[in-house]
Amino acid sequence: MNALDYRYAAALRQAAVLRRPLPRENVMLMLRKNYLSPFKATQRMGKTSATNPGSRKRIKWLRYFLLAAAGLGVYHILSGPSGALNLFRLRKENADLTGELDSLALRKQALEIEKQRLEKDTAYLEGVAREELGMAKPNERVYRFVQPGDKKK
Repeated sequence: MNALDYRYAAALRQAAVLRRPLPRENVMLMLRKNYLSPFKATQRMGKTSATNPGSRKRIKWLRYFLLAAAGLGVYHILSGPSGALNLFRLRKENADLTGELDSLALRKQALEIEKQRLEKDTAYLEGVAREELGMAKPNERVYRFVQPGDKKK
């Protein structure tokens, strides 16, 4: 850094402290030496109060990026292996299977009771044989009533 650079750096610090625009020749020299961008140079001279046009483009892309990230997040929450839609489907399936399991447990219990009755209760066994198989005791007659209109093959 040479003496001119120190002088311009001091002018830059003084302008920042006093919050006033720099003289045009100081800003132009800093612009030529690539210390400042053209946009920052116009800001230092007090010619504009607008924002950097490059930052608008960055903000625009940032908005698109955040919108895409939010959309992806919503998609992941709704679908996917642990998504809400899959969770609702699995809960419904679980409720259906639980109901089926309960009905099968009741049926199993009823069949076990019937099995015990068939093994131990002779009166029940006799009733089942008479009703389902059409059996009769010796010297007993069985009458069958046929409705008019029923035809046996």
